[in-house]
Amino acid sequence: MDSDESMESFIHDLPIDIQHHIYMKVLEVRKPKKVLSNELKLDIESYPLLPCIVDNYKIMFNGQDHLGWVENAMINTMNDHHSIGIGGIYLNIHQDLRNAFPNLTDDDIESILLEGSHIKRLWLYMPPKKRIGLYLESMEFVW
Repeated sequence: MDSDESMESFIHDLPIDIQHHIYMKVLEVRKPKKVLSNELKLDIESYPLLPCIVDNYKIMFNGQDHLGWVENAMINTMNDHHSIGIGGIYLNIHQDLRNAFPNLTDDDIESILLEGSHIKRLWLYMPPKKRIGLYLESMEFVW
């Protein structure tokens, strides 16, 4: 007989009111201290989608400059699919992009986005619903 079975038989031999008290205490201890918000759950569930999106873009563009296309899609999605402009002129930069680059002006954000890759930073600050939307868009083009 292992310790779990001996504990169960010990509790089973106790008076019913004490058994009930033990049961209620166990339920209390097992109850989550803090329930996650739906937004936080979505954030946790959507965060690991980036590698799949990258793979889908790699398939779409035969591996050529696919990371650039992923970043462009992320910027477009974070900017609510508003036209960013021709020749790098950024108009109406959405708050999601401003959150990714705090304390910078729109002009600074424009030049930073033109300079290099910021996929990880953009992904970190992309709202979960937009991450899922980008994932679904990438799936449409693959299938």
